Parts: sequence; structure tokens; C-alpha cells
Amino acid sequence: MTQNLRVLKDATPLHAVVVMEGTLADGEFVALLAQIAVLKRRFGLAVSGVAPGVQALGAQGLQSLRNCSVFDNLYFSGDSAWLVADGLTAARRTGHGKHLFLSARSLLNDPVPSLRVLVELLGAPYDALWVPGLSALYCDQSGLDTLTRPRAAEAWAGWAARAWAELGIRAKSPHELGSQWVFKPIVERALAEPAVQSLELYVSRTGLGRLGGLARMREQAIVFGKRALNEFGLVVAIDNGAEEFALSPEPESGLAMLCGWTLLPGLPEGGQGYWVDVVPAPVWTDPSEDAGIASAEEPTPIMPAILSLPRQMLQMRLTRVPQAPKVDSLRLVFVMSNFEKGPLIPAALYGVAMQTHANVTLRFTDDASADDSLAYARQFERLLPQGQDFFKIQINAVNRGTYWIRNEAIYRAHDPETVFLINDSDDVSSLQRGTLQARMLQENPSLSGCFMDIVRIDTEHTPLRLESEVERYGTASLAFRKSLVDKIGYFENIKRNADTEFIERVRLLMGNDALQRYRYPCLYQVFDGRNLTADIYTQVPGASEIQADHGARALHTLLFRQRHRYLKAESAASQYRFPESTTPPEYKALGAHFLLPDYGAPDAIAVVMHASDGICRKIAARGALVVQLTTKASPWESGVVRLYDARGVAFSANLGAKCIIEHLLHRVRFTGYLLLVHDATSLDATVRPGALLPQLEQATLQSKSLADGEPIEVSPDATAETAFEWGSGLQEMEKWMNTKMSATVLLHTNTLR
Repeated sequence: MTQNLRVLKDATPLHAVVVMEGTLADGEFVALLAQIAVLKRRFGLAVSGVAPGVQALGAQGLQSLRNCSVFDNLYFSGDSAWLVADGLTAARRTGHGKHLFLSARSLLNDPVPSLRVLVELLGAPYDALWVPGLSALYCDQSGLDTLTRPRAAEAWAGWAARAWAELGIRAKSPHELGSQWVFKPIVERALAEPAVQSLELYVSRTGLGRLGGLARMREQAIVFGKRALNEFGLVVAIDNGAEEFALSPEPESGLAMLCGWTLLPGLPEGGQGYWVDVVPAPVWTDPSEDAGIASAEEPTPIMPAILSLPRQMLQMRLTRVPQAPKVDSLRLVFVMSNFEKGPLIPAALYGVAMQTHANVTLRFTDDASADDSLAYARQFERLLPQGQDFFKIQINAVNRGTYWIRNEAIYRAHDPETVFLINDSDDVSSLQRGTLQARMLQENPSLSGCFMDIVRIDTEHTPLRLESEVERYGTASLAFRKSLVDKIGYFENIKRNADTEFIERVRLLMGNDALQRYRYPCLYQVFDGRNLTADIYTQVPGASEIQADHGARALHTLLFRQRHRYLKAESAASQYRFPESTTPPEYKALGAHFLLPDYGAPDAIAVVMHASDGICRKIAARGALVVQLTTKASPWESGVVRLYDARGVAFSANLGAKCIIEHLLHRVRFTGYLLLVHDATSLDATVRPGALLPQLEQATLQSKSLADGEPIEVSPDATAETAFEWGSGLQEMEKWMNTKMSATVLLHTNTLR
């Protein structure tokens, strides 16, 4: 035994999953904690637990849990039918390579055999092990993927025996324990039906408020993992303002509150404790149920009749608890872009709506989808009370890509303290994500942004492993203040990989410590093969695993790092601008896979009168196509015209100004904004744009940054005289111009230097 313990000391910690079937009587959970604590200290175990519901712990359970740190993770299914499935999920989500599944009842009845199992297991080279008397099952990471999928409502002992029958055949060195030991086996309950328990639904108190309260929510046609909302006997709402770590009944029938976090006794605020959260959980379809599923060939209804959401699992994690914010008014904006994600949209919207942070806004932009995405978004909108300002839907007539959508949302915000969180329509945020990231930013005001971990899941919400890890670093978990963009610029306006470039630019300009990562899973990405990262990741056939190949993005990484070599902090914001952005000419090599459809088109057209070549080139360098008119007395009628782009003069022609503008409007089909720069001395009653170019006054110009179809009115007056300070220079002109995006801008050339 001593030799075995010595091996254990040098080995990777074994992960034990304790499955708690049924309700534990008062005092049983306390005894269970004591037994696990002994095994954990003796063998250096990492321990996860799964229980059917919060009520299953007994009246004293939560308080007993608060007084110790036995479980590293504790999951509550809310539905005992999926208890075994959640035990497998608990194993998959850890980074450990060895897993031992034990029933809580076996530990309570006789812990000695479990002790002997650990001693025997850790001293022998087994990759699979089965103990019939304990219904204990052991496997390594490769064996975890081959375990038989449990049937709905299957008891633990029955599933474990069935799983061993198949695992023992596949394993390299399987072993069965028990025959050489003498101990009283636990009565098998393979054929027994699990006790019927009340279903528990897990929500947040703030989320209930956004949906108009529990009573109003119950009136809606909502299904959580195949269970209608009216089937749930108890709704448990996370309340971060609660003081007691216990279920506290509310006056509303069927609703109870649970404190969202608790510190371990004797630790200061910011120390270790249990953090309570709600995450999506797997629900698998039995083949026998296929007959009842509607055929894929049937037409999809215009408006889905029932809102289908994932099953919600309550998670308690032992972790460092961030300090409570001094002010809880920090505004969080979740930016959600969507392109043809249809049925995945409600889960993404629901995760944001249920955020425990109070001051949250969700901007949903459909990027010219051709499927039924808008029907699902409108269906969710109907859940919210009329007059709500939490959820806004915007529709792009032209596909712009997720990074353009993010930039637009950031561009429209005025408060530099506004925090933006990335959450696309195939991402499901945990309910505590906003609270955790807001606290991180408030704890350290100098922090530019923060990350957490992400979990990739399949369409049934089963966790997917990547390089032996499920909870991994992910750029999609980024949160940052608007003030960061004011310093280093916006995302690149391309289709892919712009978040990687943005993050490297932050660290280049602000330092490696400017972005902080907190090891906590806050975002669940549904991998369906049509994701933004589908060029990198592929799912391994027959396994809950994905593989990565970053070769498709190597060229862009090379190009943006070359660009970073010449980047200066004082000029970064002007080089990564929005909406009048300039994509470097060398990016053309990336191809349509990366570039927006109108790549190479100018973001602005500047018609310049009485301006030097130098002024024209400076304006062109900021992303505009410059039309330079001659300095003749009647420039609007005829004269030499030069066109500049970001690389210099494109061509010259003896054309009238009226002709060239007509050409730009009607033939080039320009959809940016128009900037007219002219000399004040050339303005009189006969040469105002409104009088000479009536078709310009009638034109509807669409800016890439504005909602499609939003008109840009042409001003007949020289508005610069009252709105722009003379002699302020190009940079000030640029800032002023960005505030005038809803109208044609008239500037005098003598304001530029």
C-alpha cells in the first residue's frame, strides 16, 4: 500500500465523479462530505458531484456544503432522467485523464471498499476497471469517449453494468475487481425505477425581471430540453444580492432564491468559495423517438409555435470569488451577429436575457440571412414585455460580417465606460458571465479587457474536447471598454480572424498584462460545422473531440504582424478606423474567404475644390476616393479632374464636375458617404450644390456604418463655418467628420493644413 501511495503522489490527480441518486436524508449529505474529504486528502483526488436537484441535498445540505471545500465542481441536473448523462459531462469537462465513477450510496453504506479500490487502482496499469459490488467504473480519457450513451431515466447501476460490457471489450487492459475481496456488496438497482422527483428549472432573478416575472414567463410556450415550462415544480433563481446560502421561498408560488456565490468561512472577500451559475446541458435523442420527430422535408413555419431552449444545469464551482463591485451600474452591451443560424438563436438570446448583471443591452444584427433566422429572433422578442429597451433587432440588407457588426455597435456608443461583450448567435453565455467580467474590469480599472474560458459543444450540447481540454482559452469571451477602441482602433473589417489581430494589437500597444484571463467557462459555442471557425476546426468522427489546423489563417497572421511592425501607439486609432476604414492593398491576397464583397471600394468620396495635391493625398490616405477639381473660375462647369485613392493619383480626365459626380452616383453605385471640400470664395448663389446638382440633393447615399436604407440628406449650406473650428488640422477634421455621418459634409479647404 505504501508503494501504491508513492505512485499516487507522483501521478496526475485522479478525477472522481460521485453520482447522488435520489434525495439524501438529513445528515446523509454531511456524512457523504466527510467520507469524500477523507478520500480526497488521502489520495489527492479532484472531485466532482452530480445530483438530481438542489432539494436532493436535504434541508442541511447547502449549509454543510458552504462549510467545506470537498467538491471542486457540483452539478445539479434539475431532471433526474439526465443524471447519468451529467455524470459523463462532469468527467468530460475536467482536464484530467483518469476518471472513477462512484455512487454516493456505496460511499455512505461502506466506504472501506472504495478506499481499497483507490489503492488497487493507483498501483496497477489499468485503463478500464469495474467493481460490481460498488457499481464503480474507471476509465482513462480515451475510454471516456467509448462509454455507452445512457438512456433517458436510466439508473446509475444499470447503466454502469451495461457500459462495462462494452468498455471491457474495447479496453487494452480491462480488469474486474471484487472476487478477491470480501465485503458486503450494495444491492444492485439496475431494474429499479428512479424515484420520481420534482423537476427544477434554474434561472436568474434579473432574468425573470427582463421577461416580466415568473407568472408571465409561465404563460409562454417554452420547452427546456424536451420539458414544457409548466412541468417544472420548482424554479430556482440565482440572486447575487441574497445573503444566505440557502433556498429562500418567495411569495410567488413555485419560486425560490439561491445566493449566487458564497465564500468559504474565515476567508476575506475575494477569497475562495463556491460560485453558482447556470449553463446549457445535454439532452440526447433516443432512436426510438425518431418516429415522433417531424420530417426534415416538412416546411418550416414562418413563426415557430414553441420556443425550444437547452436544458439548464445548475453548476457550483470552487474558485476565487471576485470582489463585489462598488457600483453595479456598469453598462454591458452584448453584440450578437447572426448569419443563418435559425434554431440556435433562441438559446443565444436566452443566455443574454438571463444575465445576473442588471445593466445589460443586447444588440442583435441579422447579416442578410436567407433562412428563418428573423422568425426565431422575432419569436424571442415576443417573450419580452412591450416597451422594453433590452433587446434591439437590426437587419443588414448586405452581408457585412461579424466584425463589421461589432464595429458598428461600438461606433454608436458614446460612453467610454460602456463594456462590449462578444456573443454571436451560436454562442450561449452562462448566466453569471456579465457579472464576472464586469467585476474583473472594476477590480482593476487599468485593465484594457478580460477573457474567460469557452466550451465548444455539439448540437446536442455535449462538450467537445480539443487537445485534451474542454474548457479552453477563446477569443470569443473577450470583454472590453469603449475607451480601448479610442486608443488602439477598431477591429479589421474582414470576415475572419480579426479578433486575433485585435488582441495582438492590444498587447503590442498596451502591454502583455493589458488583457487578463480568468480560468472560468463562461461561453458555450455550438459547433455545427458552419461556424466562423469552421476553416480551423473539424470534429473527429465518432468522438466528442475536435481537431485544429490554423493553416487557413496563416497568411492573414503573417500580413497583420508585418503591419504591426510599423504601428505606433499615437497613430493606431487613425490606422484602424471605422466607418471609413482602409484595408491594406496586400490583403487582396487573402481572397474572398476573408474579404468583404466590396473590398477595395472607397469608404468615402471627397470632391475637392481649390486644394493642393498634398491635401488630396492626405485625405485619400484615410480611405477616401478623392476627386480633385481644377481651380478655374467656374469649376462646376468644366476643367481637369484628378482621382486619388490610397496609393496616389489614379487617372486624370478633362471632365466637368457634374459629369464625374453623376458617374460616381449612378455607374459606380457608390454606397459610402460623400464629402465635399471647397473654397469659401467659390460659393455664391449660383454655385451651391443644391442649385447646380439637384440629382445629388435627391440621392440616397448609404453609409456602410449606418442602417441600410437610412438616407443621408445633402446639405445646401456650408455647415463647417459654425460647426468646425478653422485651422484645426486634418486630425480634428477627421473627428468632426465622424460626427457628421448622417449628412453630406461641406468643408472649406483653408481649414486644412
